[in-house]
Amino acid sequence: MALAVWLLPPLAPAAEGPATPAGDDGGTLRPARATERRSVLVLSGMQYGLPVADAVIAGAVAALKGKGVSANDIYVESLDIVRHPDARRLATVAAMLRDKLASRQVAVVIATNQWGLDFLAQEGSQLALPDVPVVAAFRTSASVEWRGAPRPIFDISDRADVLGTIRHGLALFPRTRRLVIVFGADDRQLPTSAQAVEALASLPVKLEVEDTAALTHEEMLQRVAALPADTLVLLGAYFGDRTGRSFVPAEVAAEIARRANVPVLSLYDAHIREGLLGGAVVTSVAAGERAGEIGFELLRGARLAGLSASDAVLRPQPLFDWSQVERWGGDPAKLPPDTLFLNRPRTLWSEYRGTVIAASGVMLALSALVAALAVQNRRRKRVEDRLRLQSLVLDQIQDEVMVTALDGRVTYLNQAAAMHREQGDQALLGQSVATLDDAAETGVTPVGIIEETRRTGAWRGRVMSPRADGEVRLLDLRTTLVTDEKGRPVAAVGVGTDITDRT
Repeated sequence: MALAVWLLPPLAPAAEGPATPAGDDGGTLRPARATERRSVLVLSGMQYGLPVADAVIAGAVAALKGKGVSANDIYVESLDIVRHPDARRLATVAAMLRDKLASRQVAVVIATNQWGLDFLAQEGSQLALPDVPVVAAFRTSASVEWRGAPRPIFDISDRADVLGTIRHGLALFPRTRRLVIVFGADDRQLPTSAQAVEALASLPVKLEVEDTAALTHEEMLQRVAALPADTLVLLGAYFGDRTGRSFVPAEVAAEIARRANVPVLSLYDAHIREGLLGGAVVTSVAAGERAGEIGFELLRGARLAGLSASDAVLRPQPLFDWSQVERWGGDPAKLPPDTLFLNRPRTLWSEYRGTVIAASGVMLALSALVAALAVQNRRRKRVEDRLRLQSLVLDQIQDEVMVTALDGRVTYLNQAAAMHREQGDQALLGQSVATLDDAAETGVTPVGIIEETRRTGAWRGRVMSPRADGEVRLLDLRTTLVTDEKGRPVAAVGVGTDITDRT
């Protein structure tokens, strides 16, 4: 169901007073007169000191202040209705609040629970103008009885996810045959009890159901301590028993956690943190923060056109205590992948997943690099071995071998060529063939031989070559143009065979 859309009046500028958020024009915070202050009223039906209520309030106030709303424009009222629900007192509290807020323009109301919402609908109906919107969290009833015209409501959390909580419990303990419901005797828990009935009817397995509403607090504790092994307990918000006594739900949760002999599911994150098994919950702080964020948009007069219920509502998420799952023999792998765990053992993967992934990637890259280097080294060794063999062959043959660049500079001589030359190999390397005293019978110079080789690709003839001992030897010289893999000339090689003794 899409949420309704309102446009609140724009903020009026003024000369003094603490800052109040600007309107849709995106302007900065600006002052307003005391009689025109636009404020946020946060109503909780509980007393201060209850974990769930306090966390919702803290989240809402933090979100509002984080958006720039001054603490002077936020009014938080813990009405203590749960412990003191008599009508006379509620009327007195409403009168006090009307007087307190007389000089303030309440532009948004955040009801953090059903009791706060009911107070606004009845005794507190005159705390704000009729068209002032309400942001509601943790409602237990789908309907509200308004004294006068209904106010527009933004629900930021569905009612307790009883069905999801029971399903998670059955996934962990599929042999369960009995469900014991512990909601207390508070009339405002009746809608949640009705949800439990609906949830049980939709399950594929039929469970035997036991309700403890008719028991006193002490009898309830005795009962949960002596249940059959195939039982699960579902705990709601236990505010009172049949005798009329009031209790703090979180304290009741802690007592049950200590005494229960079977796993206990819960509908609230603060209760799970007291040592219960877990459940499908909307965390209290997250609910408060979402309420504060939407409250701020309403406060500054922003249009919420297009904002649907799916955008605003916080969906329950599985929250389980890992140590409790293991204590009762459950398998955490049976829970959904998005489950949040409390007291999960710290592991390298869970604590440093990103770092582990990054380090693994680096290690993998290094391993690939090492493998590539190993392959390269093997190839290089084969090339070096081949070159070494070629060098041995060239140095041990009787023919003289000389390699030159295309411009005629000597780049290589084998041992036979170097030992007979007057200059020696070190003196010849890098020198032009023009420095050689060799002369062809045809009169062609060494430079001419290189040029002919480059032009035709080869040359052959007899050359007179002086030796270091002064003797002149006759060589049968063959030259060839050396090309690369693309056929481009890169060098010239000459091989000379001594044929002096053959003539």
